[in-house]
Amino acid sequence: MARGLLQADDPLAHLLSPAFRTQLLSHALVLLAFLLLAYAWGTISPRFSALSAPKQPRARQERWQCIAKVDELWVYPVKSCRGTKLDEADVTKKGWDMDRRWIVWDVKREKGISLREEPRLALIAPTLDFASEQLHLRYSDSSSVLSVALHPSSATLATWASLRVPMYGDGGTGRIVPDASAWLAQHLGYECHLLQFDPAGEERAAFPLFRKPNDWESWARERKEEVEGKRGIEFQDEYPFLVATQESLSALRTQLVDAVRSDTDGIGGAPIRNLDRDKWAARLDDADAQLSMQRFRPNIVLSSLDADATYAAYDEDEWDQLRIVRASSNDHSAREACSHETCSLPPSTRSSIVLHLIARCQRCLLTSVDPETAEKDVQVPLALLRRSRMRLKTPGKREGPCFGVYAVPESTGEVRVGDQVWVRWRDESEEGKGE
Repeated sequence: MARGLLQADDPLAHLLSPAFRTQLLSHALVLLAFLLLAYAWGTISPRFSALSAPKQPRARQERWQCIAKVDELWVYPVKSCRGTKLDEADVTKKGWDMDRRWIVWDVKREKGISLREEPRLALIAPTLDFASEQLHLRYSDSSSVLSVALHPSSATLATWASLRVPMYGDGGTGRIVPDASAWLAQHLGYECHLLQFDPAGEERAAFPLFRKPNDWESWARERKEEVEGKRGIEFQDEYPFLVATQESLSALRTQLVDAVRSDTDGIGGAPIRNLDRDKWAARLDDADAQLSMQRFRPNIVLSSLDADATYAAYDEDEWDQLRIVRASSNDHSAREACSHETCSLPPSTRSSIVLHLIARCQRCLLTSVDPETAEKDVQVPLALLRRSRMRLKTPGKREGPCFGVYAVPESTGEVRVGDQVWVRWRDESEEGKGE
C-alpha cells in the first residue's frame, strides 16, 4: 500500500467516511437536545411544583420559632384509668397536681396494675370535684360511683395501711384508701386496693436527662442540679410530662387509613400481618375511633399556631425546649411580635413556662387498648409505629417505636388551652442522638 493511502476495510477509513460523520452529527444533536430539555425542566419544574404542591410547614430558619399553641391539657388522677381534660392547669416541679396520685393495686399479685395487664381500667372514669374536695370514680355506664377525699390530711394518711409500690428504677409509698377495695372488686372481679401516693414517703426522682439542653455546658452548677434533682413525682413511670402533637397523630391516622385501603403498612411496605382490616375499615370515617390521642396518654397536646406558622409530623423529636406564653402574662410583646416572619427572640423565662424536652417516649402495649371500649388490639398502633417510628433507645441496644416526647419543667405557673408556644430546635449536631 502506498504511503498516505488507506485500505477500504481499514477502521480509520470508516471513521473518516461521510456516512459516519453524518451519523455522529445526528447523535450529537440528539444529545444536545436532551441536555437543553433537562436544563429547561430543571428551571421550570421547581416553579411549577411550588405553585401546585400543597403548603408545607415552615422551614427551620432560626433556632427559636413561634409555631405552636396548646391544644389540649390532660391529667390522669388514677394511673392507667381514663384521663380528665382540663382548660387550664398549674405547672409544678413534679408535673400537674393530682397526676397519677392514685394507683390500683392487685392484692394477689402484689403489684400496681396498668392497662397492659388490665384493659378494663380504661372504663374507670375519674372526676376531680374541687368544690366538694372529692375524687369521684365511675365504672363505664354504671350508676355506682366511688368518692374519696382529694386532700386527706397528713394525720389521716398516716392512719391508713401503707404499701411500697415498685416503679421503674425506684418506688413510692402508697396508702390504702378505705372503702375503695370492695368497689374495685365489684367491677374488676378480684381483690384490689386503691392506693394514694404518700408524699411523706420516699421522694421519687425522674429519669435522667437523656438529651441535655443545647446550652447545657453554659449552665451554672446550681441550675443543673435543680433541673436534674429529685422532683417528687408520684406514680408516673419516668418523667413529669409527656408532650404530643396533633400533627403526629394525624400522620399516624393517615398511615392506618393507607394500611387498610392499600393492603400495605401505610408507608409503602409489606402488609401488616394479622391487621383486622375489616374492623378498622368500618372506623375510617371517625378519627377518634381510628386512633384517639388518649391511647398515648399525653399531658400536653400541641398543634400548629396557624396556617402560616406550622411544623411537620414528628418534628417534636428535634425540639430542645418549649416556652409557653402564659395567658395572664403582662409581656404582650411576646405575642404581638410573633408575626411568623419575625420570630427570632423568644419570651423571657420570667414571662413563660419553660419545658425541656429530654427523651422520646418508647411505646408499649398500653397503647393497644382502646380508651373508650377497653378493646385490645396488639397491632394498632404498635405495628404501624414499628414500621415508621423505630428509634434507638440506646446505641447498640434494641430499637423501640416512639410517639411523643418527655419533658421536665424548669419554671412553674399556669398554662391554658390556646397559649402560644415557642420552640427551640435541637442543635443539628445533636439531632437523632440519645433517647
